[in-house]
Amino acid sequence: MLGRNFIVSPDILEVVTERTINSSAAKLFKDYTDPLLIPRWWGEESVQTAVEVQNLQEGGSWRYIQTEPNNTSYAWSGIYQEFTKPSKIVSTFVLEPQPGHVYIGTALFNELPNGMTQLVEKLKFLNVEDLNQMISMGMEQKTAERMDRLAFVVEN
Repeated sequence: MLGRNFIVSPDILEVVTERTINSSAAKLFKDYTDPLLIPRWWGEESVQTAVEVQNLQEGGSWRYIQTEPNNTSYAWSGIYQEFTKPSKIVSTFVLEPQPGHVYIGTALFNELPNGMTQLVEKLKFLNVEDLNQMISMGMEQKTAERMDRLAFVVEN
């Protein structure tokens, strides 16, 4: 497995995940944003993900519906604040069952000299309670699984 880090910084209310993927930044960016591929990697393997809205531009919206094995469904949604191919995406994140809890997500696609790309995802929280809740819900393990699934999709 290539390099992977999960860093929690409660002092600045941020979680940073880093993963090196055997892909160019352009291909990783394309696959990361492809609505046909997102259901194959976004979320845990046991959860089905459907892309309902994907308007890939600054000011555009996105909305993914996830369904648990017990048929409980919930949605994640947001607005793209920055969309720069193939290097950066910034958007809001809202877990719709928890209105008022808005996170800011940044994805950076840093191409390395060896043809691989370091994907850096930053999730900024508005308060320590939201950060702690996300961590207590298994964020590290779930993020690792999601990154492994993304790497598999991109590399195969």
